[in-house]
Amino acid sequence: MISIAHRGSSGLVPENTMLAFTTAIANHADVIELDVQLTKDLEVVVFHDRSLERITGEKEGIADFKLSELKGKDVGTWKNIDFESMQIPTLNEVLQLLPKDQSLIVEIKPQNRDLEKPRVLEDKVLNLLDEHRGPGDLGYISVRDVETFEYFYDQNTKYNIGLMQKKRTPEEFLHIVIEHEVMISQIRWQTYAYEDIAKLKALNTLIIAFCGDTISDFEVLTRWQVNGIITNYPGILNGYLLLKDL
Repeated sequence: MISIAHRGSSGLVPENTMLAFTTAIANHADVIELDVQLTKDLEVVVFHDRSLERITGEKEGIADFKLSELKGKDVGTWKNIDFESMQIPTLNEVLQLLPKDQSLIVEIKPQNRDLEKPRVLEDKVLNLLDEHRGPGDLGYISVRDVETFEYFYDQNTKYNIGLMQKKRTPEEFLHIVIEHEVMISQIRWQTYAYEDIAKLKALNTLIIAFCGDTISDFEVLTRWQVNGIITNYPGILNGYLLLKDL
């Protein structure tokens, strides 16, 4: 079972920052998950939310600012004053920072449809991965909709593509996995019963559980034998898995 650091070690330090990713490595995360979206001037940055409100107090989104403007924003203080002045990283910066053999999940976050119509984000992500990563050096590209899933398969034969369950029911998601031959299924596990997990397993799709943070979560998910757990606390998860193997 693999441990996946959700936006880095986001339970401990500000999410989707360089510190979050280096902390995840120190916590021995097998995979680091991060989110990407486009700026106003079409740069690929690592950020999760549709707006900046939760992080900086501003209601505008990433696509409303140029990269140079975003670099002046403090994305650390919201977590703790000790993290003051942390910056939003670009995907290019992250790929340069992390060891080449560090597995990643790159989640596509299309937040501005005007920018996304020509699939600019998807193409830029593929180009950056080609520049910095090989086919064996990425966990998978994570997408939320079937259209983007199919686009990546049409454009790319190198990288694994995973589909997120999002708001679909387990039964709805199962039908999509069957119809589109999804090989990596990222599920909201708390909407599942074991019977639903068994149906997915029968399809030989890898099951990635979002999101588990407590010992009781880990107990359920290890009992279900999912393939990976996305967590805000990879250090705690790895400690649990180590003790379980003793």
